[in-house]
Amino acid sequence: MEEGGEWVLDVYEREVRSGELSKLPRDFYRRAAGLLGSEGRELLAELFLCRLAKIVGLLVRGEDVDLGLLAEEEAKVLRSVREALSSLRRVTGAADGERRSGNALVVFVEPHPPLMAADGGVYGPFARGDVAYLPRADALRLQGRGVVMIIKR
Repeated sequence: MEEGGEWVLDVYEREVRSGELSKLPRDFYRRAAGLLGSEGRELLAELFLCRLAKIVGLLVRGEDVDLGLLAEEEAKVLRSVREALSSLRRVTGAADGERRSGNALVVFVEPHPPLMAADGGVYGPFARGDVAYLPRADALRLQGRGVVMIIKR
């Protein structure tokens, strides 16, 4: 291992031990690969997957993912996932646009990334002013966080 590789190992240990997503420099993986060489490939792959699992977990819980925390490669994957979710949302939303029971009509007062709702559906992303039918439980949770205003329960 080249000099400076200890920094990468410290990042790896901190990341796998924490449930939180820590901040990485945008060029982390490129720099780390240069420091570790070919023997560090597996370590970096494991770190990358660990962080992606945390990112997906945030999306599933409907929480925001701070792009400032992500390395370039992670941000690229997140953009792809958001695009896929958005596309899926458009396709499934077009098929069942009618109001479903147990839902609430909301207007978003703050932007919000895609969320996995209580009914198992993926909704979003949402911009300020977007209107949507969401499961009541999700609407109430988002209202409590100041993200939506419930128009009709």
